[in-house]
Amino acid sequence: WVGSVEIDGLANSVEELAAASDQALREYILRSANTTWHYSCSAKMGDPSDPDVVCDPHLRVKGVQGLRVADASIMPFVVSGNTNAASMMIGDKCAELVLRDHGLEDAGATKNSGGGGCKKCAPAPEAPEEEPELTPMSRL
Repeated sequence: WVGSVEIDGLANSVEELAAASDQALREYILRSANTTWHYSCSAKMGDPSDPDVVCDPHLRVKGVQGLRVADASIMPFVVSGNTNAASMMIGDKCAELVLRDHGLEDAGATKNSGGGGCKKCAPAPEAPEEEPELTPMSRL
């Protein structure tokens, strides 16, 4: 027991815990540690020359052609709120990067287009119907 909590199979006292080998501590941590909520921060994004980096700033996985990571795993730290909004923003940015890399930077919803899609593939928008002429009686 350490304090009032038994360290599952590792130590029964503070003294035993202090005397535990590094290997015993590693094994205990691997056996006991887990995460419950907001899985994130497991695929570091950054400078590709950093050996710990999984993704470059364009979310491309190092050493794997055609694969990107677009989820909470690229976040450098867990956000203070729910990870949903941050994950949606990461996904949106990834979509923008993919479109740009394929020469479709003008694709997607814009203020003026009223919809999304590649201009090469999307049908031309229909012309708006002409507004009927307003008369004093039509305003009633």
